Amino acid sequence: MHVRCAGAGFIYSGTKSESATATCVFCFKEMIFEEQDDPWEEHKSHTKNCAFVEVNKLDEKEWIVGDFTHLAAVA
Repeated sequence: MHVRCAGAGFIYSGTKSESATATCVFCFKEMIFEEQDDPWEEHKSHTKNCAFVEVNKLDEKEWIVGDFTHLAAVA
């Protein structure tokens, strides 16, 4: 799950009481994930104005310079 969350723009932000929590590094949306959740689909459905979701490319090999500059502008 952690790898899928990271690929969808999230970092781990859980606590002992809520260990499945992650936060997007671009829009700061905090979400609690279930094992069966698809972090990318959840991210898209809950945060329409996230720069990472706007780039809409999970594979960094597909990114172009404009994608990097778009993300750097909000970071």
